[in-house]
Amino acid sequence: MMIWIRAQDVRIWKVIEQGNRIPMKKSTTKVGEVSTEIEIPKLESEFNDDDWKKEEERIEETLERFSRIFNGLNMLGKKYPEREIIIKILRSLTPKWNSKANAIVEGIHYQNETLTYDQLRGNLLTYEMTILDP
Repeated sequence: MMIWIRAQDVRIWKVIEQGNRIPMKKSTTKVGEVSTEIEIPKLESEFNDDDWKKEEERIEETLERFSRIFNGLNMLGKKYPEREIIIKILRSLTPKWNSKANAIVEGIHYQNETLTYDQLRGNLLTYEMTILDP
């Protein structure tokens, strides 16, 4: 999917990776004798490595982004089974989520293929609120 989206328009892929965030730069404007510093969007040619790094997002934002992607693909006729969506979400989690992802994969609901997206979402939200950000 990444290759297809990049082939269509690399800017779309950057939004998927970064979220809807635009790197900004400071600029000074002078009106008469008063100078004011404002932030304006950077041109893509002015981006540096730090501009491409994504700020740590909350799990709710991650799941919302996944939902938008899968809902959009669903409207275009590409339907994914719930099990495959769960697998993709678990694989995409950052290393700080490894212990929770492993616990979910080894759990009885995952093994019996009865784990739903809503159960996964609840599991991840609870873990984030109690363990990662107490």
